[in-house]
Amino acid sequence: MAQKKGPTTDKPSMARSHILERNLAMLGSREDEKRATRSRAQRFCDGVTCAAGEPWFMGLHAVWFGSWLLLNSGWIPGIRPFDPFPFSFLTFVVSLEAIFLSLAILMSQSLENRQTDDRAKLDLQINLLAEREATKTLELLRAICRKQGMPEADDPELLDLLRPTEADRVLDDLEKQRPVEEKP
Repeated sequence: MAQKKGPTTDKPSMARSHILERNLAMLGSREDEKRATRSRAQRFCDGVTCAAGEPWFMGLHAVWFGSWLLLNSGWIPGIRPFDPFPFSFLTFVVSLEAIFLSLAILMSQSLENRQTDDRAKLDLQINLLAEREATKTLELLRAICRKQGMPEADDPELLDLLRPTEADRVLDDLEKQRPVEEKP
């Protein structure tokens, strides 16, 4: 038999829903603000990158190259090849396209990398804050346990968790663990 949810069980999920919606709206508006400040060149590069990732882009190229090869192969009577084998002009055009497409992708990727770095910094700040809040909560619980005369107040694992996390030390330890070939 299913339990009927009362108003008290619905409140936490509603609160999380409201908080989640607020956070998503804030992040969305921040990203919209950043998108609005991009230059025309950056917006163009993003558009090119988006188009290049679509299946129709590959199809367009297949039709383009197929037509070029057919027109320049000499197989169609009455059409004189304007770029006969080994298709030097086609090679030139494709090389230029590859260069500019690569540059557009790199510019778009650079912007995404900056966004990823910003999000990682935000994650780190939130995690450090959450760690400090958890430590403070443990301190308060320990004080309550001590006041009540409970032996859990002196648990060795709790005492270890009560020590503040030193982010610099953790970063140093991570650096030491990184294999030599990965170090810059």
